[in-house]
Amino acid sequence: MRGQDFHFYDELGTLKLTNVLINPTRPFTFLNNIHSLLGRFDASGSGSYGWLMPERRAQCRALADRLCLPLPCPPEARPAVQESLFFQLVMNMVTEGGSGAKSHTKYKLHRLLSHVQEHCFEEIAWEQVADQFHLTPRTLYRQIKETTGLTPESYLKRLRLVSARMQIRESDTTITEIAFLCGFANSNHFTASYKQLFGVTPSQERARARLTAPRLAG
Repeated sequence: MRGQDFHFYDELGTLKLTNVLINPTRPFTFLNNIHSLLGRFDASGSGSYGWLMPERRAQCRALADRLCLPLPCPPEARPAVQESLFFQLVMNMVTEGGSGAKSHTKYKLHRLLSHVQEHCFEEIAWEQVADQFHLTPRTLYRQIKETTGLTPESYLKRLRLVSARMQIRESDTTITEIAFLCGFANSNHFTASYKQLFGVTPSQERARARLTAPRLAG
């Protein structure tokens, strides 16, 4: 994991994200030229995330579980078995995305939520977005509510507030400027919404972050 990696779905209802972490300092023994395949899952790109059909997701989860458990084979055979399981996992993820997956409502919702995340600081015309991803407005509303536990507008507001919290903690940008950058036209409304969600005001959040920040020895 690196500082520039993207990690979405932060505390948003029932949304779940599965990370496959690969140690770049540990070379493969039997797999050659696999890095071009692994590049598709580089988390430093916001578009690197995929969606799997439920059946394919279950297969991937079973393979991941087998990788994490002790293998019932002689020690000298374990590296080959581990790399074989890992290759099966990668190929299951790479080969997903046929017409069956792309026509699935949950796949359309995945793409829609990714779009909303990338454009969350802009005004969202939900009927136009529903049409763009081939969903009816009613289906869009119902699917977002079922998946995140939030209405579309509440989901959008929470995305903005989660982003604002990161900027408050990690930057010196003024809180008023952060409010405008994150799509809030009124700083008072931003402060009230922030406190309602996180239990503290933006100013209290920044003060707390500065108290807990590591200090460099002089």
